[in-house]
Amino acid sequence: MKNMFFALCLLALSAVTPAKAQVSFESVTSYYCIQNTLSSDGSVTTAEKLHFFHNERFDPSPLPWGQNLFSGFCHNKILYGEIDSPLFPRLGSRPSSFLLFSYPYAGHNFHSLIFRDSPNNASGHLGYVLEPQLIGPTYSCPEVGVPTEKLYAAITAIPGIGGDTLLLPQAEISRVWFFMRNGVPTAPSSDLDRTRTLYFYWPLNVNTPFVKHHDQKLFRVVFAQEAGISTIPLREGADRSIGCVPKQTVYPTAEGLSVGESCSFDVDCASLNCSVTTNTCAVTSELKPMGQACLASTMCEKVGVTVTRTVVTGRDSMGRITCAERSSIEQVHASCLFDVCVPPQSFRSESDPRCSSR
Repeated sequence: MKNMFFALCLLALSAVTPAKAQVSFESVTSYYCIQNTLSSDGSVTTAEKLHFFHNERFDPSPLPWGQNLFSGFCHNKILYGEIDSPLFPRLGSRPSSFLLFSYPYAGHNFHSLIFRDSPNNASGHLGYVLEPQLIGPTYSCPEVGVPTEKLYAAITAIPGIGGDTLLLPQAEISRVWFFMRNGVPTAPSSDLDRTRTLYFYWPLNVNTPFVKHHDQKLFRVVFAQEAGISTIPLREGADRSIGCVPKQTVYPTAEGLSVGESCSFDVDCASLNCSVTTNTCAVTSELKPMGQACLASTMCEKVGVTVTRTVVTGRDSMGRITCAERSSIEQVHASCLFDVCVPPQSFRSESDPRCSSR
């Protein structure tokens, strides 16, 4: 009789906790690549971060040498050389950025999360997200044997490149996001507030979340479709979440070293600027002297160069526009050529369009 009682107790326990034993997760790592824009002489004018996400069980493919439409790199090319390899660590790697479900479990609505896992693959399957449940006027995340939280997508515009996209779980993003109320950044405090247009600065700074720092960009939380995630159906209402994912208790550290921390390379730092004088991460406004390593010309010191322009000088006796070349000394950033700050050449800038149309 006693044995039967214990057997019934074990049966009751297994009836209320089977999902915890059955649910399996996929861990997703985020990293970034540096996207460059080039000038006509081959020097690098800008260096911008573009983020990618991959299932931790599958390493992202390296960039193919000489066959790559992506103008940039995803590894420390100063340390490892120009040619990429699957053995090289990715820049700004953040293991376990968030969790996903391994399978679409019966009794719930799941959707495959397909997103770019490298510059050469825009359709990497990361795992599955759970469809939120509409409870009253808002969507909530149900428990499926484990606690869940919402996953969000956010975008920012990058002139000359297009934009960048981040995927972040609610527990991490909710510490820093805000909406604008009468011109003042305000933390959302209700479900209604969370349906507003929300913003945050990245990399995250939980100490001063509403202040933009030198190395941060402004991101806007968007619907999955606006972030290019076509596998997530559009839901009614204003809930912008991608879906529900297993909730973590610990979140990864920042994707780069902070200002003042010891560094060896520019890519070690969140600011992409390792000071050559202190070997510590520096603010982006601290420019590099001639001859030092660089990621883009905007990181090099300014020097005087001769700039020649064709300008309008007046009109002739027939009323036609007259033009002439004018030269001046202007302060411009040194060129970043072959990853080194070098003196820029004197150059001709754009002419007044009225002169070219004469």
